[in-house]
Amino acid sequence: MSVESLVFCVSRRIWRNDEDWSDRLHTTVTSNILIGLAGLVAAKSWNDSPIECIVPAMFSSSTATV
Repeated sequence: MSVESLVFCVSRRIWRNDEDWSDRLHTTVTSNILIGLAGLVAAKSWNDSPIECIVPAMFSSSTATV
């Protein structure tokens, strides 16, 4: 089962009766985009290099390594 079909099944169960088709479409598309981007960031962190932070020069080197 793909992630998209799983999200669609879950989101379909929580739809309310006052939503129209555009509300449902936006809910499904938004959740798919967020899950896809989270997977992309996780894959980049896992495969290439972790997320790097720029440490200001006023911090000591011991603080920067933590």
